[in-house]
Amino acid sequence: MITAVELPAQGFAKKLHLSQNPRPILLPRSRLISVAVGIELEGNTIKEARFALGGVAHKPWRNKAAEDVLRGQAANADNFKRAADVFFA
Repeated sequence: MITAVELPAQGFAKKLHLSQNPRPILLPRSRLISVAVGIELEGNTIKEARFALGGVAHKPWRNKAAEDVLRGQAANADNFKRAADVFFA
């Protein structure tokens, strides 16, 4: 059970949005995984992005390649799709 979420003092802690309708992802044998995404914006430009998966390794696993796709880009559907394609490649 998650009892708290702590964010670093800079960047991502300034604004936080939690999904109102989280959907767990089930893998074979009902193994539950989690996905966390943090995005820091300057205007409409993505200054920093972080993607992490839980439940797929012995510790949370980041996907830095997907993060790199978004860094410095506009926050729009096309760029999020490109990052998702890299994330799930």
